[in-house]
Amino acid sequence: MGTVFAGPVPLRTFFEDLMPAGGTRWVKEILPKMPRVGFSTVPCETNREKDMYSPICKGVNKAKVCPGFKLICVANEGSMKDCQLRPDLALVGPGSLGTLDDMHCWAQVKGHKRKDAFYNFDAEESTLDTSEKSVDDRADMLSYATALLSRQHRVFAFSLHFFDRFVRILRWDRSGCIVSEAFNYHEDPDSLAEFFWRYSHLTPE
Repeated sequence: MGTVFAGPVPLRTFFEDLMPAGGTRWVKEILPKMPRVGFSTVPCETNREKDMYSPICKGVNKAKVCPGFKLICVANEGSMKDCQLRPDLALVGPGSLGTLDDMHCWAQVKGHKRKDAFYNFDAEESTLDTSEKSVDDRADMLSYATALLSRQHRVFAFSLHFFDRFVRILRWDRSGCIVSEAFNYHEDPDSLAEFFWRYSHLTPE
């Protein structure tokens, strides 16, 4: 799998080009029915990243913003406990064990803004952060993506990168990864909700 990271892509462009979900009907009928969601209970600037897991999952699941799916923690429990490739959260469907063999997408959660693995992506030159921690975090993400695409024989996959009150959406394929601009999901919860809403309405193709 390629290691090219492309971005930052404006969020609206990311949605419309990479997560199309029904054209005119989507805009007129489906999108307006998207449930309201909030993430104000997710702690910020924390050294205990695991304290962020449950509030993020509850925000998505309680609002039923991703029909047919559930966001769960797989970092320290369940079938992922003894697996070296272990993201923090996983979006699962009915009957899923939450492993890289059957999860739909995953999320990596960091407690501070400075832990953005793409820290300089919003700078004018859009350069990747070359610090050891960011390089390691991107390597982890690449490992998850490579394993999921290989095990599930998929052409592409999505993931989320949370850091403090910000998040980026990532789309992976075998040539690399397209990364969205970062946005504040505390101030703009609807954009995060729209990701899950769109995901739940994508076709298998």
